Amino acid sequence: MTRMGLNKACRKHLGRTVSEELKRIRLAKAMELISADGVRPRVAAIASQCGYSGPKHFRDTFIREKGCTPSRFWKETHRDQKLFPLR
Repeated sequence: MTRMGLNKACRKHLGRTVSEELKRIRLAKAMELISADGVRPRVAAIASQCGYSGPKHFRDTFIREKGCTPSRFWKETHRDQKLFPLR
């Protein structure tokens, strides 16, 4: 199957291209890692675990897709805690 054929099939069944689906999966995993209890994870570690080429690419993608930085997202998901432990 060609790349174009794969994208067409993916769009037909999922409503998005392969690259859009990969971005969705990577961001979902990143949000899961950020939301986990414990100390705030490093952006570089999350970027690496989710398949991004580097922390800047991950941060820029996160801001573009979610409208806030990974740090802000972490603070919002942990706002009930009195302290925001930093590494």
